[in-house]
Amino acid sequence: MPKVILDVPEEVAEKLRAMEAKLKATAAAAREGAAELDVDSALAAVDEAVDATALEMKRRVLQGLDTDALRLLIDGGLHARVGRYTATTSAGTLPPAGRAPRRSPRPGPPSASPSAP
Repeated sequence: MPKVILDVPEEVAEKLRAMEAKLKATAAAAREGAAELDVDSALAAVDEAVDATALEMKRRVLQGLDTDALRLLIDGGLHARVGRYTATTSAGTLPPAGRAPRRSPRPGPPSASPSAP
């Protein structure tokens, strides 16, 4: 399998390491023929690590939209910057790290276009 390297905060890295350790321990127990496998715990570790990683990636996308441009072109529509808001996702709460874009009432060329991080 190909390796992917991401820079993440230490708390996300800890969850990813815990997930990897749990998966290795579960696989080793299965190979050894353990009578009881803690599959639910391994799946919970996967969910926790994936949720933390998704939250971090979404934070990066939102921070990428925090630009000094008066308008942004998002999905083909112009959006103007407005205040900062806390975002709530299934994985947790994102602090107001960027300005939430809103549809711009003025037509015209965009000042900036977001790109993939």
